[in-house]
Order: sequence, then C-alpha cells, then structure tokens
Amino acid sequence: MTEHVYTGKQIVITMPNKVGLLSNITTVIMSLGINIEGVSASANGEQVQIMIVTEDNRTAIEALRTKGYVVREDEVVMMELEDDPGTLEDACSRLAAENIDIKYIYGTTCPSGCPAQLVINTSNNTKAMSILK
Repeated sequence: MTEHVYTGKQIVITMPNKVGLLSNITTVIMSLGINIEGVSASANGEQVQIMIVTEDNRTAIEALRTKGYVVREDEVVMMELEDDPGTLEDACSRLAAENIDIKYIYGTTCPSGCPAQLVINTSNNTKAMSILK
C-alpha cells in the first residue's frame, strides 16, 4: 500500500493574508522554472500559512527572501501511496495505533494510476517514518 516514505522539506511562509499573495509567491517560483510539487494554504484570522514543496527549495527560498518574504524550511514526511481506496486509512490507522498525532497532511492524487503524493507532519516524524515504511 505504501510505495515510498522519505524525509522531505517544505517551504513555509506565514504572514498577513491579502488578496493575490499566493499568486505573487507562485510567480516568483515559476519565474525560476521551478516546479511546485505540493501546496497547502490556510488563513486563520488575518494570518495565512502557506506550505510549498518544490523541486528546488533552496533556490526558491533565496528568491522569496530577496522579494522580502519571511521564509523557513521545515522537515516533513513525504509518502507515496497506491491510489486505491483504503490506503490512506491504513496509513492513518497505523500511526494512530502507535499514538502518533498527525498535525497536518496534504497531497495529491493521480487518476491515471500513479501514486498519491502526501506531505505529513506528525508529533514524531522519525517514528512515523519507521511505522509507514
């Protein structure tokens, strides 16, 4: 069910929310020819947190900082799952059985049979990786 689990990195930007912010950030990344592999954004009150996985975080971070964005890079668990019913439930159940809290999860699916790609942050990423492998 789990095809591949590995440690990854995501770009995190937290700042006041405003219309067009995600467009501006993705324009900076796109202008460098860098592919965005995953994105999640959530506004809470006046603040927004944007989490992005790219094929070249280092270059993207440098460019975003040059444009004045406050950026950090966080370690996350990256997981490829078979795109079949029950695979996410299986992974979540295994983590719950070991008392691992999922702080957040986001990802993509692929209708043509390729694996679903997930980005996960847990209460214990090291232990989560060993459980999910």
